[in-house]
Amino acid sequence: MRIREFLGFDRSTFAEFLEDGSLNVLCSNAVDGVDPVPAGTLLPQLAWYRRKLLAGEMIILQSLPDDLPAEAVAEADYVRSSNIRANVSIPFRIGGRIVGMIGFGAFRETRIWPVDLIGRIRLIGKIFAEALARKRSDEALAAAAVEIRGLKDRLEQENAYLRQVAQVGLPHGLTSRSKRFRAVIEEIGQVAQTNTTVLCSEKPARAKRFWRKPFTMRVLGRTARCSRSTAQRFPRL
Repeated sequence: MRIREFLGFDRSTFAEFLEDGSLNVLCSNAVDGVDPVPAGTLLPQLAWYRRKLLAGEMIILQSLPDDLPAEAVAEADYVRSSNIRANVSIPFRIGGRIVGMIGFGAFRETRIWPVDLIGRIRLIGKIFAEALARKRSDEALAAAAVEIRGLKDRLEQENAYLRQVAQVGLPHGLTSRSKRFRAVIEEIGQVAQTNTTVLCSEKPARAKRFWRKPFTMRVLGRTARCSRSTAQRFPRL
């Protein structure tokens, strides 16, 4: 507001370019009797205006709608409906890329833009570009912090699970080194924490070798009982 008043304009607008090339209005301020530009996506039909800014060109329109080129049909319609008389819009860059614009409009009279005024507007645009760069950097840091917290929570959960699995040992007398057999023992340890009845199955020949007699496992404070007959009754699932 103070910048607009200092420069003697009726309306000021600050917007950023999104990834799809659209202009997103961040803020707009105007004198009484003039509507500020609504926050959000700028009118998409203003293609000529948007294209010029994306190309890095400063738009200086001292007498509207006369200064508009023939191709700016949508812009001419907007000028007639809003009664804007003059406009200057300056794009700004971050790291060589056009990321936004700052624009000023006059509604009560046409304006001649002196060179020193354009220089001041360029300087203001640079200040706004630096502010936008800081905003985006802060947003990126905040997003990274959220992702790191999520990864930390997942690692803690996985670590807790691995500590539980590490507590699962082979019952006395069972000395198989089979990966499949050890996997079954780990599964027994997992379901021992619940009240669910689980059938452990294996081929009969292997079952006879490993389940020579019923045994009981004490896993994570709960008891899991396994027997050869269970494996023989359900040789395959």
